Amino acid sequence: MNTGVYAVLFSLITVAVLGVTVEQEQLSWTKPEDKSVFIKCKVNGLTTDYVHWYQQKDGEALKRILYVNTAGNIVHDANHPDAREFAVTRGSYDLRVLKLKKSHSAVYYCACWERGSHNTVGNWIKVFGAGTRLYVTDAGADKVIDPILSTFPVVKQPDGRSMLLCQAKGMYPDLVRFTWEEDNSLVSNIEEVLEQKIKNGEQVQSVTSILIINRSINPKAFSCHVQHDSSKNADLKKPIPEEQYSQSENSTASSSDQNCVPQENKEVDISESSELVRKLYLFNLTYLSLIVKNVLYFFAVCVLLYKRRDGYSQYDSTPNREK
Repeated sequence: MNTGVYAVLFSLITVAVLGVTVEQEQLSWTKPEDKSVFIKCKVNGLTTDYVHWYQQKDGEALKRILYVNTAGNIVHDANHPDAREFAVTRGSYDLRVLKLKKSHSAVYYCACWERGSHNTVGNWIKVFGAGTRLYVTDAGADKVIDPILSTFPVVKQPDGRSMLLCQAKGMYPDLVRFTWEEDNSLVSNIEEVLEQKIKNGEQVQSVTSILIINRSINPKAFSCHVQHDSSKNADLKKPIPEEQYSQSENSTASSSDQNCVPQENKEVDISESSELVRKLYLFNLTYLSLIVKNVLYFFAVCVLLYKRRDGYSQYDSTPNREK
């Protein structure tokens, strides 16, 4: 894997803390009323007996639905009014709803406890998966529309880097997840990928991911992968077009926006591409300021934890499974 790949990626696939991973590979489900759904969850490195499921509706706080132990015993949360409508598939941690209602539309999170770095009481962290959004539509309705995927490079930048663009548009629901591959291997050492949404009112018209690479790297080795709704298994993949990159190499800056449009997909909006390029440096500056802010926050938390450590009890305890 080339180490000259950079990215600003505002999506989350797997959450990992101290060796425990909670994976929710399904980005979203769109299902009609009265149908069933199975929302997958995979936990690696579980150090306690329980895995929890949470529901979050738009504009509301997280509500725990249930928790299940490694033996498959389920405890429904008495504080959730619809907890009994949910179950867990035997032999796994997958959440199951046999008869969907409109009120089930929400984001669902799988979670578990993990001990922190200090072996002291209260030093437990709850690790969450990325979440899976469930859309429940009218009975008999099939509203899922696959995205139209386009890939094209952008003119080289003065700082010695190049930008590759991948655009998904026309999909419903408008939730998509981008990943980039180099020679059919996932680009994992990403530091900078820019994601831009173009909206018309409340509706998202297109989502574009920009991969920034060193000029010495061959862009033809890259391809874009887009994950959409699981009800149609719409996982689309498209490579960077070789002939279009050659045109952008030999063109002048004034004509590069025109040349970067893929020949096989004329409907790509050139104005959107130009706007993304114009805003790139602003996003980079914002990203750098966020990094500095996070570093300062990290050191502040470390200082607070250090001061509190002396006040911890010498006796250890396990996390309360009721929380």
